[in-house]
Amino acid sequence: MSIENIYSQCFPERSYSGTALAEFLDWRDETANNWDGLILRVSSELVFVALSVANCIEAIVMELFWLIGLVSKEQFAVAACSYSMSIDSVIYNPFRKQLRNTFKTPGEIDPCSPLSLSAQEKTLLELKHLSHWFELKGTVSFGPYTKNLEGLDVYLEPGLCKSVSNALKGSTYLNNPALSKVIDQTLFLNNPYCIKPRSEKEAFIQRVKNGKLCLLKTGWQNHSIGLAFFGDYMAIANGGSRPQEDQYVTVYKIDPSKITLEILNSIEQMKMCAPHFAINAFFQNLPTLLSPTKFTQKDALCQRFERHQPPPQIAGNCSLYSLQALLPFATAMLKSANPSEQTIRAARDASARFNKWAALQYGEQFHPEKEINDPKFHAMLAKAKQAARKQLEKM
Repeated sequence: MSIENIYSQCFPERSYSGTALAEFLDWRDETANNWDGLILRVSSELVFVALSVANCIEAIVMELFWLIGLVSKEQFAVAACSYSMSIDSVIYNPFRKQLRNTFKTPGEIDPCSPLSLSAQEKTLLELKHLSHWFELKGTVSFGPYTKNLEGLDVYLEPGLCKSVSNALKGSTYLNNPALSKVIDQTLFLNNPYCIKPRSEKEAFIQRVKNGKLCLLKTGWQNHSIGLAFFGDYMAIANGGSRPQEDQYVTVYKIDPSKITLEILNSIEQMKMCAPHFAINAFFQNLPTLLSPTKFTQKDALCQRFERHQPPPQIAGNCSLYSLQALLPFATAMLKSANPSEQTIRAARDASARFNKWAALQYGEQFHPEKEINDPKFHAMLAKAKQAARKQLEKM
């Protein structure tokens, strides 16, 4: 790979400060007509100047590391990119969080204070989770705003996956305390607002090396995928773009002793990369790095899993789908280190029943009729619930 390609893929399409500047300008343009104070107007211009300066400095830093890479080995260029992103994550992101907290649009979730949400924010959060469970598409009128039902900010994923864990504890389809506990401890690496401590990553690595079931939520720009490790196998769940269109879960034979902190950090950095680069990294480079040999390896068990695929992703709910699609692999592997065709098929069918049941359970807990006055949305939700009940009866 050329130095130019490494540089362009390691860095996001827009710098951190550039993104923050764009967000600030969007907020200013939307709300400026309602300003009636001189102090607010002056303050906004000062913030604009500060962000512009930060954007220029960050651009200079990026170019500097790129030039260093031109006169050195490609490996150093990659290290320089990683170092620059780490500096941005440690120094700049905390500032950006505070900026989003100060200038956030009403009705948006505050990533800095997820445990102290307003009533409106709680409704929006529950609405997002509900739409993911029922695979809803389109938009909904929420107060004075129109919200997209698809997609989920990465700092809200832990709450969504917690709902999966809670459902598992009360389900007769996949009533598995071990699996529920694993989901509770799922490591989220694709959250730019949360830097995982080294000790937590090392504990995860040790669990993988010990052959225990481990789930890892990661992804790339605007997309989430899931990785599962168990014994000598790794499964990748991805409902979006993938090398083989008919495979939503791909299973590889690995040597778990080969996973390192460097590899885990590389997986974390994929969240900044473009899709085509990250797809190659996850489906080609990662299986090769962890392979018992020098090449990507699959055996009969991998092929058995790949013959029994979960249903396709039909809406923009990859944050939930990437976890749901791993349930058959996790369930079958917890039952047997070498599950048979029948065991894998039974795990897939039980997971499908669980997903429909859990969606209906979540739908019973959240009643948005009072908070959301959108007849089209309520009709769509009622239709989705009815379809889920009928599908569950046929399973």
